[in-house]
Amino acid sequence: MNNFLGYPREVTQGERFEQEIQSPVLRLMGRGRSDDTVETIKNRLHTFVESIKPVVDHYGKKGKLVKITAEGSVDGIFAEVCQHLNERVK
Repeated sequence: MNNFLGYPREVTQGERFEQEIQSPVLRLMGRGRSDDTVETIKNRLHTFVESIKPVVDHYGKKGKLVKITAEGSVDGIFAEVCQHLNERVK
């Protein structure tokens, strides 16, 4: 993720870029913070992904991880979270 020169080279790479990088970068750029440059945002996202990966892997192996796409309305995302929580509480 650190170097985007010549990236993406394949359709699947482009789709992954759109899903994991482009949307958050555009959202964060709209915040208007003076330190929100494309490069600093990419670095923050990279740091976040690297730091959270062991936790995601751990709970994924235990079958206790649910991935939810955080795109869409707040109400829609909340409803999906509630649905998954309700399934596990029963």
